[in-house]
Amino acid sequence: MTAEDIMDTNFVYVNPDMSLQDAADLMTEHNYLFLPVIDDEDSACGVLLEADLLRAVMPRYLDGLASLKWLPDAYELSDADGTIEHLTVKDVIDDRQLYIVQHDAGPAEIAHVMLTKGIAGMGVEKDGKLVGYVTRGALVRHIYAHTLCPEETQQP
Repeated sequence: MTAEDIMDTNFVYVNPDMSLQDAADLMTEHNYLFLPVIDDEDSACGVLLEADLLRAVMPRYLDGLASLKWLPDAYELSDADGTIEHLTVKDVIDDRQLYIVQHDAGPAEIAHVMLTKGIAGMGVEKDGKLVGYVTRGALVRHIYAHTLCPEETQQP
């Protein structure tokens, strides 16, 4: 079994030039914690995290404070810096890379990268193009179905 057998080819992704609002809409609509960032040539540019969306609404003037317990309960996170409507995905992802495995990588290699890098998903590349995406959940389901319970996957 290889990454091609585990990957999802119908994954949701964002473009670096997409507005942050549109990316946030996609992320929340599909209930994802992160989205791969893919350019017009189907190459990986990075990954957009939920934390990036929170950073965009957290006023910068609060960054230097040790605690926010003094804030009133009614305090709302908002676009205090007045920039969200002008932000794109590439403005908030910094230099964070999307980890990639080749299409012929095995489950052990995928698991090793996920565990050592502390990530929950990674791209699958073939011939220099991103062709799929493997999540930690898909990998665990694959390992369970094909390793821990192989009798359930055998055809009669």
